[in-house]
Amino acid sequence: MPNRLSGERALDRVLHPQTLRNRYTVMRKNILERLERIDRLIRIKGTGNPAKLAARLKMSERSLYQYLNLMRELGAPIKFDQFRDTYYYSEDGQFIISFQRSLNEKQKTISALIQTEVQVA
Repeated sequence: MPNRLSGERALDRVLHPQTLRNRYTVMRKNILERLERIDRLIRIKGTGNPAKLAARLKMSERSLYQYLNLMRELGAPIKFDQFRDTYYYSEDGQFIISFQRSLNEKQKTISALIQTEVQVA
């Protein structure tokens, strides 16, 4: 019979805030990596059907649909082509998950001038 005290120590180790923080960080990283991989496969139209894509990403089809719905909620125009058996974006673009710096005043002025020139032309 296992020593109860050692079981409690193991539980304390698992529930330790640092351990939980590390697991949460890994989990978030995995989510971002999966979103980036799904995006890349959609852009090259190489996803295959949902079952194949889920297997390729080592997840259930249900989880795959949750990722696709999240991407759609965030504005990704994802469609499925039954003839080619792949997901694709109905508009040119990509799903970007990154930090974007705010423009400084000089960059804002240059950007405004470029937009003005484009509108005039």
